Amino acid sequence: MESQWTSVEKQVWTTVLALSLTLFLIIVRRGRKTSKTYRMPPGPWGFPVLGTIPRLAGLTHEVLTNFAKNYGPLMTLKLNSKSVVVASSSNVAEEFLKANDRVWASRPPGTVTNVLSYNCSDLICSAYGPRWRYARKIFMVELLSARRISSFQLESKKS
Repeated sequence: MESQWTSVEKQVWTTVLALSLTLFLIIVRRGRKTSKTYRMPPGPWGFPVLGTIPRLAGLTHEVLTNFAKNYGPLMTLKLNSKSVVVASSSNVAEEFLKANDRVWASRPPGTVTNVLSYNCSDLICSAYGPRWRYARKIFMVELLSARRISSFQLESKKS
């Protein structure tokens, strides 16, 4: 018994197929574009959407040790659409973070941090720069001065 597709069903399936193919191509192209613009350390290959997450099955420290044997002490992992640099030895991590301390001083922007911290304007989530240094200076002088800390201690002893 043959099923006959109506023209509406054909159009729906054609549209779904076209949108799926377009989305897949956008994701693949976006992943390739970011890997070409930055020189990243070597790392395991990943799937277009999931990255290397499926390859992280098992005990994380053992998987990362095996990756370090293959790719070296500094490697790149793709976690979903984000590239993450992993330093697997303390010497490499110290050298890497000391050489690039100002680059890595800021937190990556995100939707949740934008909402909770008033568009990343607080001390914790704001990007490292002149504004962050000024806010930290005010925080240290006004809130963490010896006089303020002693007044906090006196109030807690009274309670």
